[in-house]
Amino acid sequence: MFRIGDQVRAMNEDFEGKVAEILKDGFVLVEDESGFGFPYAQSDLVRNANFMDPDFEQIFVEKQENEQEKLKRLKEEAKKERKERKVNFSTEGKSWNLIQVKKKPTFEIDLHIHELVPSFAHLNNTQMLGIQMRALKNCVAHALENNISSIIAIHGIGEGTLKNEVRKYIQQTYHYMDFCDADYRKYGQGATEISINYGAKRKRY
Repeated sequence: MFRIGDQVRAMNEDFEGKVAEILKDGFVLVEDESGFGFPYAQSDLVRNANFMDPDFEQIFVEKQENEQEKLKRLKEEAKKERKERKVNFSTEGKSWNLIQVKKKPTFEIDLHIHELVPSFAHLNNTQMLGIQMRALKNCVAHALENNISSIIAIHGIGEGTLKNEVRKYIQQTYHYMDFCDADYRKYGQGATEISINYGAKRKRY
């Protein structure tokens, strides 16, 4: 259990800060050096002092290896079934699904704020957008690590702010990725499909 004021670091990403508030359902609000607060599951955090523990690196490696083994098994099952099936993936309190789209393994992530954090009444629009974009970036990174060639980002319609930020991030960051509106029959106008061209990635370098 963490206490307010504890200096902590995320296990699965480059983020550290100070515990500012204890939230419900095993979550805490962690403030970064700029004073922005981000909800995290306590299970995904360690006190900074724990990085001095020689056992920590082994624990972290074992956790990563278990996640890789799970992903490999699920991808094999999806190929055998030859139909759409949903399997839950989670990291840092966020989740996405591995589905089959045209027989192609695809990550589907719902970026609606209520799908990412247990409580958001205390967050302003900028903080919520930051959480949503961080979830997308984690999903993209996970897809690249595991050769997933497609991502469905569900952003809703609203005023279009999140949709525009998703597309701008992909366009400005990855020369080998394209995006388009996702299947209208399933998502309406509320989702973007991101395609990863690994061939173009290799040619660039």
